[in-house]
Amino acid sequence: MRLLVFGIVSLAAVSAGTASASGEIPITILNTWQAPYAQQILGMSVQGDIYVFRSNLDGKIIRFDPDDGSYIGELAIPTAYRSGVGLALLGDGFYIDCDTSPYIYRNPGAGAWDSFPNPAALGGRGMSNDPGNWTTIVEGYSWAADRGSFSFDSDGSGSEYSSLEGIWGTISGIAAHWVATDGGHDQPFAMVVTSSDQHEFFFYWRSGSTYYLYGQEPCPVEVQQSLGLAFAPERNTFFWSYTGMNGQYYVSELFMPILGDLESTTWGAIKSGFDD
Repeated sequence: MRLLVFGIVSLAAVSAGTASASGEIPITILNTWQAPYAQQILGMSVQGDIYVFRSNLDGKIIRFDPDDGSYIGELAIPTAYRSGVGLALLGDGFYIDCDTSPYIYRNPGAGAWDSFPNPAALGGRGMSNDPGNWTTIVEGYSWAADRGSFSFDSDGSGSEYSSLEGIWGTISGIAAHWVATDGGHDQPFAMVVTSSDQHEFFFYWRSGSTYYLYGQEPCPVEVQQSLGLAFAPERNTFFWSYTGMNGQYYVSELFMPILGDLESTTWGAIKSGFDD
């Protein structure tokens, strides 16, 4: 069923060009919108021209237009799976985690859901696809005092765990991305992580099986909760969901200069395109 949208709210209070305070890794807000057709905006994922977010209160995975957040379509989430924030879109369908069940649930885009044991069990928090391998999932892990990530194949096999330093809060979003070197986009591998109650962005670089924290920045706006995060390779940007200080849900498209070969002249062209 398609929902009617009577207008997407653009925020003047969170204007394009707003950057994080520290400046070590500048986080620039390009655009911000709300989704009046949804009660929540939790985990986010991107593949090609498909942009989606998860809303447990609506019981849906919702596809949206990345330029203004307008509604495109939806996929129903069964009632039993409507707990958790993780969402990953791979070539063979949609994947979600559930913090009340130790399984990953999968749907090809229509029809029945199936499942497989979650390597992170009940500790899975936030999910991402691996842009260098569209059959691999990366999932955050928060359990007791442990913070880390699991990577595994789209059937749960081949799982590997890596601890993540610097985070004490609950992981909520994880965005794996490539780092361009010599014109290539597949290696090396890195990721950005958000925490619902530790309002910072954490930047990690992988060497072998170890992730090294190379940056840590405050959220670019004041938030009640920092939620989902997804990398959009075709735009060289990130989409971030959060609740503002008024308790409402927002999505901001962010530019962060962490992609290697993306030179300042290229960033200038990208920014001018948004300003036009």
